Amino acid sequence: MITALIPFVFQQGGGQAVTTPLPILPPVSAPVASTNSFGPQVIRDTNRLALTPVLDGKLEPEEWEVLAGDTYFQWEPGRLHFAGKASTGQDLVASFDLSGNGWLVGSDNLEVTVRQTSAGAELQCRFLDNTGQAGPVWVEAPEIRAAAKVVASAQGGGWIAEVTLKESANAVFAEKSDSKVGVRIEAANGGANAQPYMPRNLTLMTLTMDRGTQLPVGLQWKPEFRGRSVTAGEDIRIRMTFNGVDGMNFKRIEMRTEGLAKNDTAMKGYPFPEFDRKMRTFVDYDTPVAIGAKPGWRIMRATIMDSQDRPITVQTSYEVAPTIQFDFDRKTNVLSSTESQKVRFSTYIRSNTKRRVTGQFSVKPPPGWTVESGSDKMFVIYNSRASKRQVFELNVPAGFKGVVPLTLTAQIGDDTIEEQVWLRVP
Repeated sequence: MITALIPFVFQQGGGQAVTTPLPILPPVSAPVASTNSFGPQVIRDTNRLALTPVLDGKLEPEEWEVLAGDTYFQWEPGRLHFAGKASTGQDLVASFDLSGNGWLVGSDNLEVTVRQTSAGAELQCRFLDNTGQAGPVWVEAPEIRAAAKVVASAQGGGWIAEVTLKESANAVFAEKSDSKVGVRIEAANGGANAQPYMPRNLTLMTLTMDRGTQLPVGLQWKPEFRGRSVTAGEDIRIRMTFNGVDGMNFKRIEMRTEGLAKNDTAMKGYPFPEFDRKMRTFVDYDTPVAIGAKPGWRIMRATIMDSQDRPITVQTSYEVAPTIQFDFDRKTNVLSSTESQKVRFSTYIRSNTKRRVTGQFSVKPPPGWTVESGSDKMFVIYNSRASKRQVFELNVPAGFKGVVPLTLTAQIGDDTIEEQVWLRVP
């Protein structure tokens, strides 16, 4: 039996949230909830900016972007986020075509069902694999469940769920900007069993860092960064380059950070600067980020008013990041063996600050594995926003097969930064 725990918060009405462990269920033969109809959905905006929610069972202003109806979807590098409202007795079902090439194509089609229970909620995940000669089949995905985080709250006669899916050894989520992913999220009557050969309509979404709405013909823009990340307590500058045409008489531009960082950053407004002889102009959004700012991807919004007071909006994503982050090399090939084996792995420790960083790197191996070398080592990153490659060696037990977690840790003064990555041994 596979058993694991992921955090779960259940909240009654407007009361205080209580944290309880959420059991991750083993694969079962009972049907997974799905919808009775897979017809088209109306999606107003198919471009999604990188944006990190706080999973607390509450949908705060500008925290989520609406997908369709009472469902929400967004992304950040390495993660997909979704949320939704459902009536009591209904499930929340999310379908993702991770390559954006069609629901009944390949083995990259993921269904995630969040089901309300008396104790909170259950999360079930499975892949639709259509690569075999016998036709499409459902394949349980316990590693996706193990890496996920789910938070739910009861509200009146219904409930809200917020979910974060993190990439694993078997699935890469939103690896880079301008990726395409098919998405469908809906509340569905519980107990329905979707046969694997049934098609369903997904909307192809573009995962991007920059977006413009209601731009007049002839106006182009581009943001420029020294880096898209900033640590709390430091400053970030976003330069916007605008290219226009004759006759664009813009009056004013106002800039701010949306949502969860609204009160941790500056709000600025200026008369819109004139275009030069090459029909270019530049506007800087330069803001400090408060020390207590929540980490995650945030959106800078700039609103331009034209001569008739009509708004033009441009947005770009940046990250309020920890001092360092790990860029783990997932390309290392590990194959099962009848004998124990030593395998070398590596990760880049990437700095998000202008300051020099000194710390200690350590590795927590999967159960039954041991660290041969490379753990508990000091590291120094001298230059602003530079990175350092850290190599370590693990001993893989004889006969091991499966997907396991590996924990990377950096201790920088009193600050502990930890990240879990996943290894697959076929």
